Amino acid sequence: MILVSGVLTWVDDRINPILVKEVRQAVRSKYFWGTYALALVIACLAGSFLLSVVDDPDELGKIFFGVVFFCLAACVMGLVPFQAFLAAGGNWDTERTQVLLLTALSPRQVVLGRLLASLVQIGLMFLALLPFLGLAFLLPGVDIAAFGVSVLTVVLFGGFLSCVTIAASWLGTNRLLRVLLMTVLGGGLLWCVGIAVALASELISSPDTITHDEFWWVWGALTFHGGAAGAFGFAAAVARIAHPEENRTRPLRILTVLVSLTAIAGLYAIDQAGHSEEEGIAIVTAYLCMVLLVPFTGFLTEPERMGRRAWIDVPRRGALLSAPFQPGGSHAVLLLGALLTGIVVLLLSAPPLSSVAVLDWDYYEVQAAVLISTSYLFIGVGFPTAFFNRWTHMTKGRIAAVFSVPVFCLACLFVPSVIGAVIGDWDLQEFEHVGNPFHTLERAIDGHESLPEILAIGVAVTALVNLPRVVRGLRRLGLASKEARDRAATR
Repeated sequence: MILVSGVLTWVDDRINPILVKEVRQAVRSKYFWGTYALALVIACLAGSFLLSVVDDPDELGKIFFGVVFFCLAACVMGLVPFQAFLAAGGNWDTERTQVLLLTALSPRQVVLGRLLASLVQIGLMFLALLPFLGLAFLLPGVDIAAFGVSVLTVVLFGGFLSCVTIAASWLGTNRLLRVLLMTVLGGGLLWCVGIAVALASELISSPDTITHDEFWWVWGALTFHGGAAGAFGFAAAVARIAHPEENRTRPLRILTVLVSLTAIAGLYAIDQAGHSEEEGIAIVTAYLCMVLLVPFTGFLTEPERMGRRAWIDVPRRGALLSAPFQPGGSHAVLLLGALLTGIVVLLLSAPPLSSVAVLDWDYYEVQAAVLISTSYLFIGVGFPTAFFNRWTHMTKGRIAAVFSVPVFCLACLFVPSVIGAVIGDWDLQEFEHVGNPFHTLERAIDGHESLPEILAIGVAVTALVNLPRVVRGLRRLGLASKEARDRAATR
């Protein structure tokens, strides 16, 4: 008993206090118990009804599993993440989050506690429906592999969606904005539940699908997307409530690099396994660059001023190597350039692209498409933000800098077409110009386009207009590193 008491005391001292508070608050709420009871009632009524109506034993198992699985998916992927959004948003309204940050708890512990509370609720929902899932499994017609994959997918994505909803609750502090987010998230969660139910129905109806390698590649890609969204949501929530003087975007920048390199490695693995055509490399690279446009818009519009805590945190040695992960848009330019260079080098230096001559027509279009995609990303986010760099320390200036990216991209797309309508150029009117990245990539994949000269010029111009702010950022970083060395010398 003394040993058990000691273990419980050790666990009690080290368990996340936010987890304890959130779980207690959740299990006392009418929302949780109403959801809990409704899922059980639906499962019981559905089981009783199906046992009395369905005559075919094989169909009985499939239908009953579908009903129970819908209850599980609705609770785990819909109601629990939505509850996490409401709970975190309510604490922000009452300023409890600011009070928590005055304690010894770090922002990461606060967000982790809320996430763990959601995972505990997911576990409770799963345990509540476990007897019904067991009954469905024992009935004829349910394949064990399809059963396991379906349940595992729902549980994983329940955790991913909880991370996203927690981040969304802290990204919008305005009540009107939160109502809008609530509406969007509600529709998105319902859509995710529908997709999960459709996937489970397909697997139960055709269990042989799991034996195909293509299914596991697709399932892995979906899980990777969900995991990346969850990780970004967690990091964004931590950055949102962190102290303004800290380097709040470092975890997001590191995560962006890791996700990008993982995506490239996965793409290379799929290509080496023979499950993708050569054009797949070009298409996925273009997709990755489109996704990276979102985080880098935030990174390149970050205020240049380094907070006191971030200034002190600059290393004494190797400050230049840490520059891409320091706060400020100038350092983000270095990160963008280094990441895009790494993507190009990794793709073009790894087989099969490295094992062929540059003019080999089978792979030349893939090489061109990779260069075109990365060039469009560098120009699209680097060129417009460079002109707003001096005003990003103001809220209005940063908002203008953020909106300059989509405005610039749309202008590059539509202005040549308007000019074509004026001068009577049919190709320009049909968006067949270099300002349309989809047209340029399509020509590259078809083997009719290399890297356009105007695009190469655009990359050079973008680098030049960003050079002054990069130099200013490196100077500030050098001063911070020098002060760090002086402090170490005086100790």
